[in-house]
Amino acid sequence: MHSYYPFFIRGIIQNTEYDLFNFPNLTYSKYRIIIIQNTESRGIITMKKYYPRLIDKQLERKLHSIGCILVSGPKFCGKTTTCERFANSETKLITTNAIRLGRADPQSCLIGEEPHLIDEWQKVPELWNLIKSDLDDDYQFGKYIITGSTTPVDTEEIQHSGAGRISKLIMRPFSLFESNESNGRVSLSGLFKRPFDSSQTLSREENPFSLTDVAQ
Repeated sequence: MHSYYPFFIRGIIQNTEYDLFNFPNLTYSKYRIIIIQNTESRGIITMKKYYPRLIDKQLERKLHSIGCILVSGPKFCGKTTTCERFANSETKLITTNAIRLGRADPQSCLIGEEPHLIDEWQKVPELWNLIKSDLDDDYQFGKYIITGSTTPVDTEEIQHSGAGRISKLIMRPFSLFESNESNGRVSLSGLFKRPFDSSQTLSREENPFSLTDVAQ
């Protein structure tokens, strides 16, 4: 397990996304680089800024203490983007063909450099049992990261709770602090602590918001 984050360069040709290179010696904490190669914009490099998430440190710690991490949460909360930062390979179960292939040969979804990310794992429920079995045979920390939305899984196909092998993390939608709309100085939990921590309050001169802003 590397202490740095993997850095992916991806290409899009005829609407198909795939990994072109993997540079583990470059940092991925700020930007995601995508190479676009198509008839309209060949060779254009675009950069998407990555906003650090509160779950990042928890995920990194779990990669050093458990075989598989399940990151669940509502759709479009950033599960895949965040988990890609920690993965060295990836299987995406987001198309009809990918899901059919995964159900026909679920073992193939486990193939890849570790940590291996399986996105939308619940589309192939048998993966839960296969991951448990694989970790029974060859237990290593940070072997798999699996993501899933709130879509229910057919529990009849799950033969094990995942205890000792799969640890769950719940990812929430962006907080104001994560989106840089708050400096994080004031926390809701801190407001109810006794004795009250006055350092969490802002003076009138420090506060960039007026009563009008709050009312709006």
